[in-house]
Amino acid sequence: MKYFWLIVCMVMLVGCGGEHEHGKTETYTGLTVEEKLPIPEIVERPSFTVVGMKYRGSNLEGEIGGLWDKFMPRMTEIKNAIFDGVAYGVMDNYTPPDSTDSTKLIGEFDYLACIAVTSTDSVPKEMEYWEIPAQTYAVFSFPFSRLIETYNYALKVWLPKSGYVYAGGPEFEYYPPNFGSVEDSEMKYYIPVEKK
Repeated sequence: MKYFWLIVCMVMLVGCGGEHEHGKTETYTGLTVEEKLPIPEIVERPSFTVVGMKYRGSNLEGEIGGLWDKFMPRMTEIKNAIFDGVAYGVMDNYTPPDSTDSTKLIGEFDYLACIAVTSTDSVPKEMEYWEIPAQTYAVFSFPFSRLIETYNYALKVWLPKSGYVYAGGPEFEYYPPNFGSVEDSEMKYYIPVEKK
């Protein structure tokens, strides 16, 4: 169910493309299936813990960008942080849209702008920690400018045809140490999956 509402949230935000009919090609925000983003790598990742600042909502006004603006100057307050230059945007706890409430026509989710830690002994004010369980992930690599395209492609095109299903649990954006060093930096999107 979480997977379904994630798709609804993302599609309502940006919309994406066509129907697959006899001989026609599916199009997703300008990408045909033949021009799609690379096939993901399937990886096993151990559990890890993150600390950061949370936003809950639909991100209709770009609130997540504002969250990062608040979090980045405060990262050095996090004790026991693994300062390897990697940051994460972790998403979880999706709720479906409510057609009876005009303020909730798009579902909501939690988003944690965060970094990894070795322990949670002292979490700074206005921050929280999340445990990310050991999981199998489909990992998509792409330039930041294709973030929404990648979400839509991964969940609406690749996953239903992949031989995998959404496994539940948090998914996350992975921002490598060199992120931001060039105009359209590379990043990764991790989706928890299991075989059908």
